[in-house]
Amino acid sequence: MKQRKKIIYFLSILAIIFSGFLIYANTLKNGFVYDDETFVVQNPAIRSLNSPLRFLIDRNTSSHNPQMNRDVWRPFTTLSYAFTYHFSGLNPKIFHLCNMIIHLINGLLVYFLTVFFIRNRILALTVALVFIAHPVQTESVAWISQRSNLLFSSFYLFSFLPEIPPTAKYTALLFIPYCFFVFSA
Repeated sequence: MKQRKKIIYFLSILAIIFSGFLIYANTLKNGFVYDDETFVVQNPAIRSLNSPLRFLIDRNTSSHNPQMNRDVWRPFTTLSYAFTYHFSGLNPKIFHLCNMIIHLINGLLVYFLTVFFIRNRILALTVALVFIAHPVQTESVAWISQRSNLLFSSFYLFSFLPEIPPTAKYTALLFIPYCFFVFSA
């Protein structure tokens, strides 16, 4: 019986990943659009990871536009752009791939949390697949500068992990989800 549960988990995870990749694979051929120019392409701050803490304390790292820096400050999103830039330069395919991966992680979190809270694997898979495929997610996945929505969802979903009873092995890590909750604000 345990082996059967493991197979169901594995097949569910594969279904979520495969569905998400199939739905959003076409975004990998897209370039930078709209606000991507302001927050990514023309943003000199993301070109260096020498001082990553500056993204958390300096509003002027958000974009190249001073007005935009006063209106919009999403430090973790900008930091994630800097990491992506560090590994790929201004390759839009990699920026889109990062958005897709974050969305797939969110779909998996939805699945695992639903399994825990509802205790119905079929319902959990259905909920996760609807989350992955729902049209409301399209803008967040396909538009690079909407990574902030994906990261908010990640931090929010990770903040539910303390509700799952810890094993003695992982008790010390419980403060991490509380940090995720704070970061989601």
